[in-house]
Amino acid sequence: MQKYQDAVITTAGQAVSGASVQVNNYPAGTAATIYSNNTGTTTTNPLTTDSNGRFGFYAADRKSTRLNSS
Repeated sequence: MQKYQDAVITTAGQAVSGASVQVNNYPAGTAATIYSNNTGTTTTNPLTTDSNGRFGFYAADRKSTRLNSS
Protein backbone atom coordinates (compact mmCIF):
# COMPACT_ATOMS: atom_id res chain seq x y z
CA MET A 1 0.00 0.00 0.00
CA GLN A 2 1.04 3.58 -0.62
CA LYS A 3 -0.05 6.42 1.64
CA TYR A 4 -1.27 9.69 0.15
CA GLN A 5 -1.77 12.90 2.13
CA ASP A 6 -2.62 16.36 0.87
CA ALA A 7 -4.75 19.41 1.59
CA VAL A 8 -7.27 21.47 -0.34
CA ILE A 9 -6.48 25.18 -0.18
CA THR A 10 -7.73 28.28 -1.96
CA THR A 11 -5.53 30.38 -4.21
CA ALA A 12 -5.22 32.74 -1.21
CA GLY A 13 -3.76 29.89 0.88
CA GLN A 14 -6.82 29.28 3.06
CA ALA A 15 -7.72 25.71 4.04
CA VAL A 16 -10.98 24.38 2.60
CA SER A 17 -12.85 22.54 5.35
CA GLY A 18 -15.46 19.98 4.28
CA ALA A 19 -14.33 19.76 0.64
CA SER A 20 -15.21 16.59 -1.22
CA VAL A 21 -12.18 14.81 -2.72
CA GLN A 22 -12.75 11.93 -5.12
CA VAL A 23 -9.90 9.59 -6.00
CA ASN A 24 -10.18 8.21 -9.53
CA ASN A 25 -8.31 5.53 -11.42
CA TYR A 26 -6.19 7.04 -14.17
CA PRO A 27 -6.72 7.09 -17.10
CA ALA A 28 -10.08 5.26 -16.83
CA GLY A 29 -11.66 7.96 -14.65
CA THR A 30 -13.60 5.48 -12.51
CA ALA A 31 -13.72 5.79 -8.73
CA ALA A 32 -10.73 4.08 -7.14
CA THR A 33 -10.87 1.66 -4.23
CA ILE A 34 -9.09 3.39 -1.37
CA TYR A 35 -8.22 2.33 2.16
CA SER A 36 -8.08 3.94 5.60
CA ASN A 37 -4.97 2.00 6.63
CA ASN A 38 -2.23 -0.17 5.15
CA THR A 39 -3.91 -3.42 6.20
CA GLY A 40 -6.70 -3.12 3.63
CA THR A 41 -9.69 -1.59 5.42
CA THR A 42 -11.69 0.15 2.68
CA THR A 43 -12.97 3.69 3.16
CA THR A 44 -15.50 5.90 1.40
CA ASN A 45 -14.67 7.59 -1.86
CA PRO A 46 -15.11 10.57 -2.06
CA LEU A 47 -13.32 11.71 1.09
CA THR A 48 -14.11 14.87 3.05
CA THR A 49 -11.37 17.26 4.18
CA ASP A 50 -10.95 18.02 7.88
CA SER A 51 -11.07 21.47 9.50
CA ASN A 52 -7.55 22.17 8.19
CA GLY A 53 -8.38 21.08 4.63
CA ARG A 54 -6.39 17.86 5.01
CA PHE A 55 -7.21 14.39 3.79
CA GLY A 56 -5.36 11.10 3.50
CA PHE A 57 -5.82 7.58 2.23
CA TYR A 58 -3.97 4.45 1.16
CA ALA A 59 -4.04 2.93 -2.33
CA ALA A 60 -2.69 -0.30 -3.76
CA ASP A 61 0.94 -0.13 -4.93
CA ARG A 62 1.59 1.02 -8.49
CA LYS A 63 -1.93 2.27 -9.09
CA SER A 64 -2.27 5.51 -11.01
CA THR A 65 -4.69 7.90 -9.35
CA ARG A 66 -6.08 11.34 -9.98
CA LEU A 67 -7.67 13.58 -7.34
CA ASN A 68 -10.70 15.76 -8.01
CA SER A 69 -11.97 18.19 -5.38
CA SER A 70 -15.04 20.37 -5.14
